[in-house]
Amino acid sequence: RDGVNPVEGMHLYNCVRANGLSRTLEVGCAMGTSALYICQAMRDTPGDGAKRHVAVDPNQDTQYKSIGRANVARANLDDCFELLHETSYAALPHLLRQGHRFQLIFIDGWHTFDYTLVDFFYADLLLDVNGLILLDDIKHKSVQKCLKYIRTNWPHYAYVAETPAAETMATFRKLRHDDRDWNAHVNF
Repeated sequence: RDGVNPVEGMHLYNCVRANGLSRTLEVGCAMGTSALYICQAMRDTPGDGAKRHVAVDPNQDTQYKSIGRANVARANLDDCFELLHETSYAALPHLLRQGHRFQLIFIDGWHTFDYTLVDFFYADLLLDVNGLILLDDIKHKSVQKCLKYIRTNWPHYAYVAETPAAETMATFRKLRHDDRDWNAHVNF
């Protein structure tokens, strides 16, 4: 599966619409289905300000033959869409250094524990307080382990358990900036 299902897509759409978001980021673009839901939600959200969705995917032009970008263009949503052809571990620190801030970050990249945690780590630094991080494919064992670590060790996030996509996607709301002690750890 290289795209969100309709339940997940509508959850993304509703998160953007209900919160009036205009600055979003996703790790992994693939077929572009998540970008379609997010960009359409931005288009459907009232407001005159600039709206920007950034997708990070080093494989968009190779493995996916640019289909994600083409799908966004076919839907006439490319005016708010930007694709970065980089790995997330290179692109996210670069966005941080440039001072970019986001209101929602969707993580659907490489599904190993370490890559998922690195993506969440940088997402936290890029996310506004009260923003949302949505973590996809939580049925993968490595992503489940990362989810358990985040829920146990990141008290500055609230886990939103009751969502339509809760079986496959975790939703977090950032309550405050990270204020843990330098050596904080809770066994998980």
